[in-house]
Amino acid sequence: MNDDQKTATATSLDEVSTIVETAPEQTPSSHSRWKKRGAVILLMAGMSAAVPTLAHGQFLSVFDSIFSSIQDDMGASLKTINQISQQVQQLYETTVWPLAALNQARGFVSNSIDNFRSSMNQAFNTQFSSATIAGPQQFETLLHSRQSLQIPALQTSFTLNYGTVPQMGAASPQDRVLMDMDDALG
Repeated sequence: MNDDQKTATATSLDEVSTIVETAPEQTPSSHSRWKKRGAVILLMAGMSAAVPTLAHGQFLSVFDSIFSSIQDDMGASLKTINQISQQVQQLYETTVWPLAALNQARGFVSNSIDNFRSSMNQAFNTQFSSATIAGPQQFETLLHSRQSLQIPALQTSFTLNYGTVPQMGAASPQDRVLMDMDDALG
């Protein structure tokens, strides 16, 4: 203990003994309780004076410097960046893609789907056949099968029903016009 702490302890002892001496006359049992209390108070005062204060090493001050740099310097920059980002987001939401207009468009699409779903399902699932002869009926069935595995059979079926496709320049211009008209009518 240093001199200041010893003096503080001695002063505390003197104060406690003065208090004990000036206390009114009490019964022996209360007098011994008073001594015990005084001793506990004295012991606590001495311990508080004797306990050294915690020292802060330079190692912790490095972290303090780093944290203050992050919070002060970088934190201010990040705050500014966040503010600008929020302003840009607000600009987008009000001018580029307004939220109310997007929700209105979504509602329109949803209502359109609900209104036309049954009609579209009926159109897609309607069975039709325009061919009346067996060969063209088979070709039409291949076309409407919606199966990619049937694609190689299309060329064979077409050739069996309609013959081979003439080579470029093999038909006269008038015949090509008639073929185009026949195809358009078909």
